[in-house]
Amino acid sequence: MAVLVKPLSITEINNAKPKEKDYSLSDGQGLFLLVKMNGSKIWRFQYYKPISKKRTLISLGVYPEISLKDARDIRDLYRSLLAKNIDPQDYRLQQEQKAIQERQFTLSEMGKEWLYLKKNEVDTGRLKEVSPTTVLRERSSLSALIVKTIEWDFITENS
Repeated sequence: MAVLVKPLSITEINNAKPKEKDYSLSDGQGLFLLVKMNGSKIWRFQYYKPISKKRTLISLGVYPEISLKDARDIRDLYRSLLAKNIDPQDYRLQQEQKAIQERQFTLSEMGKEWLYLKKNEVDTGRLKEVSPTTVLRERSSLSALIVKTIEWDFITENS
């Protein structure tokens, strides 16, 4: 039977002072706050990996940047993933990689790719005049837009 733990309060967290050794304050359901000797407070979530069944720790962030409510929300998300046999570490890595890919595929990058594809079909002088990179340089706010919905077929057919 699971041991019931009294949830942490903001007062308890703020009153937690560093000691000679690192120690933890449990909030229950795998969430705890690690209080380091240097005074920093780090949220951690402890769980069993779905496949290997090994106990694992994952850091959620530093208090107060990650509030008590935010830490509990993340814990609840991770527990729901575990119920579906999804490892929270794998999920987090996948989300980070997805964010990186979205950041890299900007309208500016798409314009450069279009320019590369069209360089042999169009006169060089004309290409410089109408190239997406020239237009985007003049409208720099557009160059950072993330492209999600434009299909490559649409660009190549309509250029």
